Amino acid sequence: MNKNIGIAVLALAVLSIGCIQPNSPTTGQVTLVKEQIPATGLLKTVEAGDTIEVEYTGLLDDGSVFDQTPPNETVSFSVGVGQLIQGFDEALIGMKEGETKNIVIPPAKAYGEVNNELFVDVNYDQLAQGGFPIEPGIKLRDELGRPVTIVTADQNANKVVLNYNHPLAGKTLHFQVTITKISKKK
Repeated sequence: MNKNIGIAVLALAVLSIGCIQPNSPTTGQVTLVKEQIPATGLLKTVEAGDTIEVEYTGLLDDGSVFDQTPPNETVSFSVGVGQLIQGFDEALIGMKEGETKNIVIPPAKAYGEVNNELFVDVNYDQLAQGGFPIEPGIKLRDELGRPVTIVTADQNANKVVLNYNHPLAGKTLHFQVTITKISKKK
């Protein structure tokens, strides 16, 4: 009788430590396997202030990729604290760890609409003193380090038009995002 109680206690201890899984059907040996089985509804959900890791691809309306995480890598940032464009931040709130979501962000919640006041005329000869090519599409930085793109360049008219709008201003952005890790705010 005492021997049976000892075996029952040992079996109960083994079951409370992990699951019993046979090594092979012919040997009858057992190995203890500790398994983490997530309970339904206990997956972490993104909230403002959480730090998360994501994999993402950003696309334009024409399907061209404008940004993405490198293969097998993630990026980490805090949600809801102004590190991201508004529409991206808002779309992440409520996502669960492991979830993938397609997000469409209109210009107003991304980089804004194109602002015509941010097109500036400058003197061609003055800009040419910088020693770099002056032609449409060239991206530069002004004296304050702000990005600017040459829109038109007319040496005969001694005029260059610079665009200070963000390159993605006026564009609808499409993202496929996967939340790979959520670290809850402290």
